Amino acid sequence: FPTRGNNMLFYKIYSRLYEWGRDKFTTEHHYNSLAGVGSFSLEFYFLSQVLGVNTYKQAVDGIFQHVITYQNQDGIVPSYWNVMTGEPENSQGGLGSGSDSFVEYLLKVPLLACLEEKGADNSSLLDCTPVLQ
Repeated sequence: FPTRGNNMLFYKIYSRLYEWGRDKFTTEHHYNSLAGVGSFSLEFYFLSQVLGVNTYKQAVDGIFQHVITYQNQDGIVPSYWNVMTGEPENSQGGLGSGSDSFVEYLLKVPLLACLEEKGADNSSLLDCTPVLQ
């Protein structure tokens, strides 16, 4: 939608109506798997890189720090989250569907940071292998 001129009022009204309808008639956007929560971190980190601001990188750190506060004694974190409140919806987790990709994001975000620091060519990837150790 255009965000300038006469169409701005239409956009504001449409977006408010859409948010109201979405929140009134559906709740699936309120919940996500652990893997989905992890994907936010990769997306936010990339967004910070593209925009050249640290705001979203700080949000990534906040996501990982928040999730780790719910870690069980065995190291597993809950697998289902309310993304509106940031609270887990269950206490069990594992490495099955919906959780396994989170472990990948724990590797991808530091690798993305390393590549940003070193430069994004093939030789730089070899320089980033200590991140994986």
